[in-house]
Amino acid sequence: MASEGRAEMVPAVSHSSPERSLFQSLPYEIVCQIAKHLGPRRHPSVHPHPKAQTIDVSAIIVPAEGGTQDVLSFAYTSKLCYASALPVLYYAMILQSTRQVRLLAQSLTMPYQIKPVDFDEYNLSRQPRHLFLPNDGLLAGGTDQLSDQYQWAPSIRTLFRYSSLLDSALLGSRVDGAILSEFLDEHVQARPRRVTIVNLYSSPPFSMWSLRPLSKVTHLHLINLIPRDPILQLLSGTSKYAEGPHPITHLRLSWLHSDTLHGFGEYIKWRRSFDQWDALPALERNRYGVQPPERPKVPVRMFEAQETLYTLAVQAGRMPHFRRLLLELVELAPLPVPEDLPLLDEEERGAASIDGSTDIAGAVTTTNHPTGAPASLDEARMLAEEAERNRTAHRDLYWIDTRDGKEALQTLFDESRQQALAEQHYADASGSSSGRQGARARRPAVEVRIVAPRPGGWDRNECRAEFEAQVEACSYTQRQGQSHDRLERQSTGSGPDHFEEEDDGTCFSDPDIFDLARRRPWLSYDGARRPDGASLSSTSEAARGGEGGGEGGSGESVKRGEGHLKEDGSQRVDWRALNRTWWTGSLPRYDASAREGRMDADTQT
Repeated sequence: MASEGRAEMVPAVSHSSPERSLFQSLPYEIVCQIAKHLGPRRHPSVHPHPKAQTIDVSAIIVPAEGGTQDVLSFAYTSKLCYASALPVLYYAMILQSTRQVRLLAQSLTMPYQIKPVDFDEYNLSRQPRHLFLPNDGLLAGGTDQLSDQYQWAPSIRTLFRYSSLLDSALLGSRVDGAILSEFLDEHVQARPRRVTIVNLYSSPPFSMWSLRPLSKVTHLHLINLIPRDPILQLLSGTSKYAEGPHPITHLRLSWLHSDTLHGFGEYIKWRRSFDQWDALPALERNRYGVQPPERPKVPVRMFEAQETLYTLAVQAGRMPHFRRLLLELVELAPLPVPEDLPLLDEEERGAASIDGSTDIAGAVTTTNHPTGAPASLDEARMLAEEAERNRTAHRDLYWIDTRDGKEALQTLFDESRQQALAEQHYADASGSSSGRQGARARRPAVEVRIVAPRPGGWDRNECRAEFEAQVEACSYTQRQGQSHDRLERQSTGSGPDHFEEEDDGTCFSDPDIFDLARRRPWLSYDGARRPDGASLSSTSEAARGGEGGGEGGSGESVKRGEGHLKEDGSQRVDWRALNRTWWTGSLPRYDASAREGRMDADTQT
């Protein structure tokens, strides 16, 4: 029996077996692909999983213990497997506590214990490619200690200096933290392509830091942070840290003042007048008593945002690859529920009565109505429509002003690009149309989008979902051959001038809310249903483009409310057929997004 027990403990594959020898003879690239296949599987969508509370943790948190169990077992197989598993384990790190950062920094500083192959030749290293750092030194209950917080600044410094191959980073910053100061350090060699900064204090001193780590950023997302002169100078190529034309293509500004675009056309006129006054010599201004134009009396944060947008638009001609600006305004509170919902559907019109009264000619109504009560159904509807107009008038005006400000900003961008094209055309020695077309290709049109805010703001869970989407987007671009070398060729003009990027599934692909109001108007209404019959939450669906419904829609609600088209080809929704629905005001409706800003009788609720 003892011999049988010993026989059961013999491994299935011995150290000298042909199978093991065959596995060890595999090329390093094959073994690395096996290790990548064993890595944790992330959900392929940017949106939170519908069952986020019960889904496997490995599908949400990248370095989850359960998700990395397979690749850890693979690493213990042999020296070659250990070396091949290191890039997978260190690829994308979600660090939500100070202790995790300290332990990772210690791991990066430790020398390799086993080095069976040339790590530099096969890119087998422990350098993180993606970092998620939402916590700027705050202690996490149950895991962190004061010693971890004491070592926060040295640990984060070590982490950034050892992560020279960084592709993306999501960084949260606070007043007493060290993330931004250590990341924007002159000794940091990392040049990530996608950076998200969640700012928790008013004005970070970017002028005191080195901005070289941002010199290769193509997608920049600033949350609760208005970029000032140091960042704008870097993006426009006029900073001392600039290395030629900046390769930025997408810029998103989140948590802006809700009235940022209100009166932006007037601000443009004032700014141009102020620049003309400022260009006058001081002696001439004093001699003739020329006074500066009066500054707009708006909140400080709103004025700073308008000043930044104006500067960015004027300098757009110096950013040859910049093509999309996304603005996320602060989420608006929904309008109160109307007291009188639509009384009847169209099919029931004329077939009902109020309080037992009749519409028969000559009939005497004996019901005693209170003072101010409607005498007929038509009068009741008129009162309900008047109450609805009073409820929504100010919010309609808000979205109309926002739309006007967006159009003024878009016009300013177009003028700046046209001026840059004209200057490059005149500077072209040949002066042919081919040179003009090449200049136009190097300076694509800038698209301005007003995107829906994330419900509840950019909390830790929302940032984590966005981080995983950025990781997937970077992996996709790498598979498409969009590497650092190609980006450098684009910035220097030695390679392809421009490539069309489709929806990458991140926040940089969020649709414009005014376009959503035209294509998916049901997102603006509470109680409305998608063409597939599912109930909608306007803010959560619109923040991600209302992906549940199709472009034109189909199904029952289409038959009820989307049965005909307008002259311009867009669909007209008959909201009277959608019973018990009302406009929340959190998003614009098609009437408010129209240039004239007036509601048609056919689309009133």
